[in-house]
Amino acid sequence: MFEVALPHKPHQKAPLPPGGAFALHRDTMPESGWQRRFEDSILLPDGRSLHTLRDAADYITGLPKEQSDLAQWQVAIEPLILMARSGPTMLARIAFMKALDRNVVLAFNPDVKKHHWGKRKLKSDQ
Repeated sequence: MFEVALPHKPHQKAPLPPGGAFALHRDTMPESGWQRRFEDSILLPDGRSLHTLRDAADYITGLPKEQSDLAQWQVAIEPLILMARSGPTMLARIAFMKALDRNVVLAFNPDVKKHHWGKRKLKSDQ
Protein backbone atom coordinates (compact mmCIF):
# COMPACT_ATOMS: atom_id res chain seq x y z
CA MET A 1 0.00 0.00 0.00
CA PHE A 2 0.99 3.59 -0.60
CA GLU A 3 1.13 6.03 2.25
CA VAL A 4 0.35 9.69 1.73
CA ALA A 5 2.14 12.14 3.98
CA LEU A 6 -0.37 14.78 5.08
CA PRO A 7 0.87 18.11 6.42
CA HIS A 8 -1.68 17.79 9.24
CA LYS A 9 -3.50 14.97 10.98
CA PRO A 10 -6.79 13.95 9.32
CA HIS A 11 -8.88 14.72 12.41
CA GLN A 12 -7.49 18.27 12.65
CA LYS A 13 -8.24 21.29 10.49
CA ALA A 14 -5.53 22.45 8.12
CA PRO A 15 -3.52 25.34 9.52
CA LEU A 16 -4.44 28.77 8.16
CA PRO A 17 -1.82 30.99 6.58
CA PRO A 18 -0.74 34.13 8.43
CA GLY A 19 -3.45 36.71 7.98
CA GLY A 20 -6.39 34.30 8.21
CA ALA A 21 -8.55 32.43 5.74
CA PHE A 22 -9.06 35.37 3.41
CA ALA A 23 -5.32 35.86 2.92
CA LEU A 24 -5.45 32.98 0.42
CA HIS A 25 -7.66 34.94 -1.95
CA ARG A 26 -6.67 38.53 -1.19
CA ASP A 27 -4.21 38.73 -4.09
CA THR A 28 -6.56 37.07 -6.60
CA MET A 29 -9.74 38.95 -5.70
CA PRO A 30 -10.86 41.49 -8.30
CA GLU A 31 -10.85 45.14 -7.39
CA SER A 32 -14.17 46.29 -6.04
CA GLY A 33 -16.11 49.50 -5.98
CA TRP A 34 -14.89 52.61 -7.70
CA GLN A 35 -11.35 51.21 -8.01
CA ARG A 36 -12.47 48.66 -10.63
CA ARG A 37 -10.53 49.02 -13.86
CA PHE A 38 -11.93 49.11 -17.38
CA GLU A 39 -10.86 46.23 -19.64
CA ASP A 40 -9.67 48.86 -22.13
CA SER A 41 -8.88 52.35 -20.90
CA ILE A 42 -10.89 55.27 -22.27
CA LEU A 43 -8.88 57.71 -24.35
CA LEU A 44 -10.05 61.32 -24.05
CA PRO A 45 -9.81 63.88 -26.88
CA ASP A 46 -7.12 65.79 -24.95
CA GLY A 47 -4.87 62.71 -24.81
CA ARG A 48 -5.50 61.68 -21.22
CA SER A 49 -6.82 58.21 -20.46
CA LEU A 50 -9.28 56.96 -17.85
CA HIS A 51 -8.49 53.60 -16.28
CA THR A 52 -10.97 53.15 -13.42
CA LEU A 53 -14.62 53.84 -12.66
CA ARG A 54 -13.41 56.57 -10.29
CA ASP A 55 -11.53 58.28 -13.14
CA ALA A 56 -14.66 58.28 -15.30
CA ALA A 57 -16.84 59.58 -12.45
CA ASP A 58 -14.35 62.35 -11.69
CA TYR A 59 -14.31 63.33 -15.37
CA ILE A 60 -18.11 63.59 -15.49
CA THR A 61 -18.34 65.56 -12.24
CA GLY A 62 -15.62 67.89 -13.53
CA LEU A 63 -17.65 68.83 -16.60
CA PRO A 64 -19.43 72.19 -16.69
CA LYS A 65 -23.00 72.03 -15.32
CA GLU A 66 -24.70 72.60 -18.69
CA GLN A 67 -22.68 69.77 -20.23
CA SER A 68 -23.07 67.25 -17.39
CA ASP A 69 -26.85 67.83 -17.37
CA LEU A 70 -27.14 66.54 -20.94
CA ALA A 71 -29.12 63.32 -21.28
CA GLN A 72 -26.11 61.39 -22.67
CA TRP A 73 -24.02 62.08 -19.57
CA GLN A 74 -26.93 61.27 -17.27
CA VAL A 75 -27.27 57.94 -19.05
CA ALA A 76 -23.52 57.34 -18.63
CA ILE A 77 -23.65 58.02 -14.88
CA GLU A 78 -26.18 55.27 -14.17
CA PRO A 79 -24.07 52.31 -15.37
CA LEU A 80 -21.03 53.78 -13.61
CA ILE A 81 -22.90 53.62 -10.31
CA LEU A 82 -24.24 50.13 -11.04
CA MET A 83 -20.86 48.75 -12.11
CA ALA A 84 -19.24 50.12 -8.95
CA ARG A 85 -21.42 47.59 -7.11
CA SER A 86 -21.01 44.64 -9.49
CA GLY A 87 -21.17 43.65 -13.12
CA PRO A 88 -18.99 44.00 -16.19
CA THR A 89 -17.29 47.37 -16.57
CA MET A 90 -17.72 47.16 -20.34
CA LEU A 91 -21.31 48.41 -19.97
CA ALA A 92 -20.12 51.56 -18.19
CA ARG A 93 -17.38 52.03 -20.80
CA ILE A 94 -19.86 51.82 -23.69
CA ALA A 95 -22.21 54.36 -22.08
CA PHE A 96 -19.29 56.70 -21.36
CA MET A 97 -17.98 56.44 -24.93
CA LYS A 98 -21.43 57.13 -26.38
CA ALA A 99 -21.69 60.29 -24.25
CA LEU A 100 -18.15 61.33 -25.15
CA ASP A 101 -18.81 60.87 -28.89
CA ARG A 102 -22.33 62.34 -28.83
CA ASN A 103 -21.57 64.85 -31.62
CA VAL A 104 -19.98 62.32 -33.96
CA VAL A 105 -22.24 61.36 -36.85
CA LEU A 106 -21.45 58.09 -38.57
CA ALA A 107 -22.34 58.20 -42.24
CA PHE A 108 -22.83 55.13 -44.35
CA ASN A 109 -20.84 55.16 -47.58
CA PRO A 110 -21.93 52.31 -49.87
CA ASP A 111 -19.06 52.92 -52.29
CA VAL A 112 -16.35 52.01 -49.79
CA LYS A 113 -16.39 48.31 -50.64
CA LYS A 114 -16.64 46.93 -54.11
CA HIS A 115 -19.50 44.50 -54.51
CA HIS A 116 -18.54 40.98 -55.42
CA TRP A 117 -21.87 39.63 -56.58
CA GLY A 118 -22.58 39.39 -60.26
CA LYS A 119 -18.89 39.00 -61.13
CA ARG A 120 -18.64 35.28 -60.64
CA LYS A 121 -17.23 33.27 -63.53
CA LEU A 122 -19.22 30.17 -64.25
CA LYS A 123 -17.64 27.05 -65.69
CA SER A 124 -20.04 27.13 -68.63
CA ASP A 125 -19.02 30.71 -69.53
CA GLN A 126 -15.34 29.86 -70.02
